[in-house]
Amino acid sequence: MLNAICVAIPGLSNGIFCVLNGILYGPAFGFIVNWISDILGQIILMQLLHKLYDIKHMSNSKIYKLLTTQKYSMVALTIGYLIPFIPSATVSYVNILINKNDFKKQLTPIVIGVSPFAYLYAYGGDSILHLNTSRIIKAAVMIVAVALIAAAILFILKSVKKHTKKA
Repeated sequence: MLNAICVAIPGLSNGIFCVLNGILYGPAFGFIVNWISDILGQIILMQLLHKLYDIKHMSNSKIYKLLTTQKYSMVALTIGYLIPFIPSATVSYVNILINKNDFKKQLTPIVIGVSPFAYLYAYGGDSILHLNTSRIIKAAVMIVAVALIAAAILFILKSVKKHTKKA
């Protein structure tokens, strides 16, 4: 529940709880706990944003503009959920706007986007518990690699969009 609450409150990081879930439950069950709590937290966040937030506040955000102008918006949303340093509140609000009242479409990028880090945090937590240095290094490298790949994809999408505007 703490993990879901941290996801639902913009600005809070749930990473420490995800790692603790890996320590407490191991990589497999820790992943399931992380994944379900991340999904529930995002659903709660979307419900709160839908009721409390105004689009006028969001329209100046670079992330909002990037995600709403993509040809493949579901891919962009999935990548937005995947990258840990992109504010999930912005991505969730864009998800609400793009997918309007279709809960299945809103849920799809969340389910896919949060799964890699849910696993990597649980795997890293379990590695810390067992003091397995090579697994800890692998987990850290994988977390950085996934974040860099996702950021590169967003950068490429942005570059392609700029290039198509000029043409």
